[in-house]
Amino acid sequence: MPTVKAPAGIYNLRSVQGGGQEGAMMFRPATLWRSSAMLRPVVDPGRELAAIGIRTVIDLREEGERAAAPDGEDGAVTWHWVPVFDNRLISLEWEDLSELYGHMLDQFGHQLARAVSLVAGALPEPVLVHCTAGKDRTGMVCALIQETVGVDRDDILDDYARSADLLGEDYLRDLGALQGEGPLEGMRAHRSVASPRHLMAHSLEELDRRGGAVRYLLDHGVTPEQVSRLREVLAVAR
Repeated sequence: MPTVKAPAGIYNLRSVQGGGQEGAMMFRPATLWRSSAMLRPVVDPGRELAAIGIRTVIDLREEGERAAAPDGEDGAVTWHWVPVFDNRLISLEWEDLSELYGHMLDQFGHQLARAVSLVAGALPEPVLVHCTAGKDRTGMVCALIQETVGVDRDDILDDYARSADLLGEDYLRDLGALQGEGPLEGMRAHRSVASPRHLMAHSLEELDRRGGAVRYLLDHGVTPEQVSRLREVLAVAR
């Protein structure tokens, strides 16, 4: 998997990966990227991302999150905004991340599908998808794409779980500073970085009960042509 030096204030930056079913294919590297938001001011973020090869950025955050840590607006990359929770996150009731993921699938399928459609439309140029941490909303969008392409389920869960290793003390410090606090601690810190395999496994099992990721995306607005585009570009022979 390609390794890159992330611009200052961006965490959890990596190329989405995974092997195909029965080892017949692999996910094309350095094409779909995922990361946190830019938690520190960056003079020319588009240029720094373009230097990595990224040409399109899809921001999944709420309006308030974007106001606190804006994306760039320069022309080096194309910027899209798809608030997964439709700017209603503050009004949702949830106790733990599994409930939040349930809300995503139950109530915001059209927003998830919109993000996937934008990825398909931007390919084959490299695309970056991000939220605040790059693990929950971003994790769901990436998992939907990986499932569509045919990535092995264990590989999807391994890729998802990597966020917990990549979101460390520096991330918690920058996130706390953004919120006018010191480094996050305790349960808030845990929830900010946690990405246990079982959490995404439960969501993918729920998708299975609904007919699978492709059926879910088609039901919420992704076109058959966009599904084909994802597979044509992102699935490559070993």
